[in-house]
Amino acid sequence: MPTERPSKVLLICGDEFLVVNRMLRVKKERLGGSSDQSRWVEFEVPQHKYQKKFMDESLPALDAEISFQEWNGSPKAVVLRGLVNTAKFRESVPDILSHVAPGNLLILMDVDDVVRGNWKSWESAVKACRECGEVVMLEPAISSLKLSESRQEAVKTVVESFSAMGKTVSKSAAESLAMMGPPERWYIYGEAAKISASVDSEVVSKDDIESMAFPVSSDYETWRFCQAFNSGRYDSVMSATNRMLSAGKPYELMYALCMKQLRWQLIGASLKTFGSLNEGSLSAFSPSAEAADKAAVAARAGRDMHPSCWNPDFDGGARNVESLRGRGASEIIAFVEDFLIGRCGGSEEAKIVSMRRYAAMFDAMDEARTAGSEHQDRIFDDAVKKVCWI
Repeated sequence: MPTERPSKVLLICGDEFLVVNRMLRVKKERLGGSSDQSRWVEFEVPQHKYQKKFMDESLPALDAEISFQEWNGSPKAVVLRGLVNTAKFRESVPDILSHVAPGNLLILMDVDDVVRGNWKSWESAVKACRECGEVVMLEPAISSLKLSESRQEAVKTVVESFSAMGKTVSKSAAESLAMMGPPERWYIYGEAAKISASVDSEVVSKDDIESMAFPVSSDYETWRFCQAFNSGRYDSVMSATNRMLSAGKPYELMYALCMKQLRWQLIGASLKTFGSLNEGSLSAFSPSAEAADKAAVAARAGRDMHPSCWNPDFDGGARNVESLRGRGASEIIAFVEDFLIGRCGGSEEAKIVSMRRYAAMFDAMDEARTAGSEHQDRIFDDAVKKVCWI
């Protein structure tokens, strides 16, 4: 019975966090408890402007290292963190693989996911790796996905991270953590591990996350403000307003955010009158939608939508002036169905009230432009009371 040929190469592609974790697992398997670091040699691809020097000096050194066997016959691994996305490097891969000494392993870490993004160029090099080793395609970086997909994947990663630590987390709590930092797994896993170690309960609440996680995203307070505004609760809106002011955000920004949310609430209320309020219908009015979807929306806008939902200076069709950017659709739907219609008694009444609320905030914004700084708090507070029925 033929014996399995030892693998010469391991090519790992995907999110840098996942790639590094896979490499560390291989390192533990190969070295065990050994302290002999000569059996594990690492090279790193430098920034772009230094890559020519790497090709001229470091790559030949890597080639020599992988072709050399330790004097005592111990196998070793040679690791390359990063790939050079040039024809010269790709063409050198089969040649380097032919030099791998018996028992040695070359680990190519595609931490920038260049193979997936340039598949046709890398196809021959990947084939060479498969013929004498293993190619592992892990999930791509969250930040490399389209905005709407990135948002969903970040929330999914939050849920999975807590689950792996024996915890459960609600969707709203997961969204809160996903918004606090960059859409990267290293941030999400790190915060999830810290919070899980600090929470005794099996369920991690939104309050747990907001009190323990470290927000590094400049968009976080803005996102929290919009969430509070879409709750329809005066106290929540004013608490979020105070946080924004403490963070140095001006009232002008908050007026702009309120107007955006009010426009979306008006769109939601109008859609509700036609029985078509859902995340898909809301997303269709976003400028980020596919061109074909935009055309379809424009074609049916005249017969399906109230004209006040549209930008009045748009010539030649219908276009909503703000984008949900893959965020907040669920909050808009919940506001319209659970709060607005409940207060107004019906969808037609809710649409009329939405117009009045929009007008009230617009009037306040107009007044604030000419009022002195000593009046800004009062003007904004009065406007929020009107839109929240206080």
